[in-house]
Amino acid sequence: MPISASAAAFAFIAALIGAGFASGKEIEQFFARFGAWGLLLAALCALMLFALTYALLIVCRRFQASSVPALCARVAPHGCAVLCRWLLTLLLCASAGAMLCAGGELLSLLLPLRAAYWLGFAITLGWGVFLSVRSLRALGMLGRLLVPLMAALLLLLLRLKPVQVLSISPRPSPVLGLGLALCYAPLNLALSGGVICEAAQTLDARKSRSAACSFALGTGMLLMLGTLVLMRHQGQIQSAALPFVVLCARLGKPGFYACAAMLYLAVLSTLTALLRALWNTPDAQIPLFSCFPCAISPEVKQRAGRVLSTLACALCALVGFDRLIAAAYPVLGALCGVMLLLVLARAFACYSSER
Repeated sequence: MPISASAAAFAFIAALIGAGFASGKEIEQFFARFGAWGLLLAALCALMLFALTYALLIVCRRFQASSVPALCARVAPHGCAVLCRWLLTLLLCASAGAMLCAGGELLSLLLPLRAAYWLGFAITLGWGVFLSVRSLRALGMLGRLLVPLMAALLLLLLRLKPVQVLSISPRPSPVLGLGLALCYAPLNLALSGGVICEAAQTLDARKSRSAACSFALGTGMLLMLGTLVLMRHQGQIQSAALPFVVLCARLGKPGFYACAAMLYLAVLSTLTALLRALWNTPDAQIPLFSCFPCAISPEVKQRAGRVLSTLACALCALVGFDRLIAAAYPVLGALCGVMLLLVLARAFACYSSER
């Protein structure tokens, strides 16, 4: 189904803003702790997001690839395509599992029930599956809700008076910040790449450029606002696991619930994007079926793949949020980020040779 450039941009933002971004922890680690340099690094990331997103949209449309593994299969050797498919599938499953854990934890804080975590887990999974079977516009609608809510909260937090503290941790080297900033865009694009590839099938060159520009501007605006907020309140949020949640507590009960709504929308939007990416990855979750190409119809293979990939995400969630974020996500994210850059370079080389 065709999608407008603005709807695509909101879908891309919704795919990128996960629990780490919306809680402020990601912004603190990559940008705010570097002080004024963090604002420049956020602007650099926005430029990189525009360039990489536009490039991915163009090559996916050119090679008619609705997913990163499909693009890799068209431009890279078979062995590289298989490795790409499995690495990305593992990253998507681990990240979706982390989002399910985050949804369960969040609702367990809001609901005074003994089984609140598992209820929240089930509700989050149900909503994720429900939204994933809808068109890409459903993800865009989540983005339209999430972006203004997050921007409004950040502006309110920016107006709060900073808490006076005796000492603030020393700022790390800007060189480290530059290295992290250069990793941020490809790492996050590996997670949202499935949605970008899907949208590329209905966006022409002009709309692709507009969508990539709006995506980069919206994400950059939120990154810079978040960096300003955390720089202003550095003393209060030092070592905080959820910096924005700590600050929103100063807004009273309305601020707390608004922050909870923002976090849950971020969890749900990212989970939806991850599930859509998994479901669009051809045969990645059901390699056993490739041994029986005549016995099982493509429709059955597709439905079974969706069920098995969703179950794989739920099983990954049993590992726990902390272990997934601390162990699986950094390694798989780095590998997939490098892989995405190599696939883009290979795709442009093939494109140039054809011309």
